[in-house]
Formats: sequence, C-alpha cells, structure tokens
Amino acid sequence: MRLLLALACTSAQEPESPRRPDPRLRVDAARAWLDEEGVEVLRLGMAPYGGEAELSAWEPLMAALSDQLDVRIELVAYGPHGELEEALIRREIDGAQLRPLPYVELSRHQALHLVAAEVYSGALSYDGYIVTLRDQAVRDVGGLEDLAQTPFGFVHPDSCSGYLFPAAMLLAAGVHPQDDLDARFYSDHRDVLRAVQDGEVLAGAVWSDAVKDADPDGPSLRVVAKTPPIPSSAWVLRGDLPEEVARGLGAAMSRVATNTPEGRALLGPLTGVHGFLVVGDSHFDTVRRLQDRLVQAEISVPVTAP
Repeated sequence: MRLLLALACTSAQEPESPRRPDPRLRVDAARAWLDEEGVEVLRLGMAPYGGEAELSAWEPLMAALSDQLDVRIELVAYGPHGELEEALIRREIDGAQLRPLPYVELSRHQALHLVAAEVYSGALSYDGYIVTLRDQAVRDVGGLEDLAQTPFGFVHPDSCSGYLFPAAMLLAAGVHPQDDLDARFYSDHRDVLRAVQDGEVLAGAVWSDAVKDADPDGPSLRVVAKTPPIPSSAWVLRGDLPEEVARGLGAAMSRVATNTPEGRALLGPLTGVHGFLVVGDSHFDTVRRLQDRLVQAEISVPVTAP
C-alpha cells in the first residue's frame, strides 16, 4: 500500500516541490535534447520471458512514452542469457530492461544510467522459492541441509531467483552448491518445476510466480525455503547518453501506474507490473553482496567482459 501511495505522489497533479523537480520539467528537458540532436528513435532491448506475446504487451506503454518524449521508442527482443547485455556493450541498442543480476554484473564494467525499477505486484521486489514434492518418497526434506548429495535443479546462473539467492542460502546452510549437490541447470523456471514434479531432481530453485502457475494436475509441491526479497528489474540507458534523457525517461515512466485509469489501461497487459519508481543504484546492493559471497566461495557466477 505504501508503494502505491508513493506512486500516486508522482502523478502529474503533484505541485512542484523545491526538493523534487517536477517530472514534467525532466520530460521537457529530455525531449528538447532529443529534438536538438535529431534523435528519432530510442531502441530498448528486452529478453522477454513470454516471447513475442510479452513483447507485444509492452507496446501500449512504449507508445505512451513515445508520445511524452516525442521520439519513437522501439522494443527489440534478444535471447535471455547474455545477448541483451552484449547488445548494450556493442551499442546496438540505447537501453534495456535488465534483470537484477545482469544489471549488477554489467554495471561493474559498463557505464549505465539507471532509469527506473519496476514495481511488481505492489513492491520493488519479488521472491524465489526452493521447492520439493509434498509427498517425497526418496528422502525427507526438513531443511536445506537435507539437500546435500542430491540432484538439485537450478535455472541459468544469471537468474537471481533460480540461482544466485538460492545458492547463497544453500551455502549459508552448509551445502556447497557445486561440491555438495548434483546441480542440474534448466532453460527456465517451468522446466525446473517439471523436473521436480517428474522426480528428476529432489528439489529446485524457482521464481515464486512459477509455483503459482505450476501444473495443477501434477504432484503437489512444498516450499522448503523462501529467499530474501529480490530487487525487481531495472530499466537502463547507456552511459554515453546524456543524463537528462535518462531522467526524462524515468520521469515519464514514473507517471504511469495502476492507481490511475490511464495507467491501468497501459499496464493491464503486463502481468504483475504496477508501475515504476526512480531508485538509486544501492537498490541492487543485496545482489552485489550475494554475488561477491559466491565468488569468495569459488562458486561460478556470470562474468561480463569489460
């Protein structure tokens, strides 16, 4: 509720405050620079989890942002593991929606403007679960320590909910994610759930929403552990673009929220996305700390070349 109230305070009706520049002024400054430089298109990359259907669901919002900035915002789809970041490095795109770990890793080597973070289901974070079967015939799992020396399903190592946060939790419980598990990696969260339900692995790490969408006709799942809150996705622009463009885009995005009829119309096709907030880079410090902890334990984590 507090976040939704904060979103309401960013609306166009808010009086200008000396402590917080009017978002309209930031949008105007970005529009002026883009016009002066003759920029007609901003290309933003995504790695849509839901494929072309998800990409299309973002189009109404991008059209509204295009109107605010008076420049066409074009979405470009990339593969989920590294392709998007490489496109930013090669300057094929002007910005992107980055999941938290790719954002943290890329920002270590590449100048980026953090435009805004997504408000997902009313919060700036989401959860990950470690799950097993409710009726487990192979081994009773009372805690994470019981998973040692068993087959375990992860998503790709650049996934926070499917790898980084669960791996750090296992390590804290005395289970080394590489040395003490038969770790198996799957293409996405749904495949990890399928592997758990089919008995390929004893347990697996997944995004919490994937559990809600699990096959209702499959074996019942039980949550063994829940991760700490994971920061939501970041929207960024390349660091070589002027800061006023990033601020203008962030101001335009922060004016769109599900607490207004216009915002609900634009965000309705986007499952779970309730709006955007401008945040500082420290919003992602938890991800950095866990990444560093795994590196210190000599556990593989994604590396992006500078």
